[in-house]
Amino acid sequence: MKGTWSLEALYFEVSKLSWSFFCLAGTLLRVQSSFLCMLWVLFPTLGRMLLDRMYEDGLRRRDKDFRWLAIHLVSLFVPLLLNITMIYATFIMFIPIMGRSGSAINPDLLIGCLTVAMTLATIR
Repeated sequence: MKGTWSLEALYFEVSKLSWSFFCLAGTLLRVQSSFLCMLWVLFPTLGRMLLDRMYEDGLRRRDKDFRWLAIHLVSLFVPLLLNITMIYATFIMFIPIMGRSGSAINPDLLIGCLTVAMTLATIR
């Protein structure tokens, strides 16, 4: 069981590292919306710091239980809520525009690509 939690911690840190890279690249390129990537790093980091204080006291480690999972999921709630709001706003904007574009562009293809891109950004 110890190896499973080590693997989970490794995946968690790699996910935060990739979001940190996107935040750094956006900041260096002066993209003003790069703070959105920072939210995917800040809240999970604060949640993990709280969990480390609660479950790993020096030499003694407590077993991870339902409370550990609940705190972890709560730390992901704010960035997830922000992503859901932005995805909703994007669809509200692009679906009517695609209806008026005529036959020049296949609207299903563009909406499908947007859906895939936003889904991959959310599950990363």
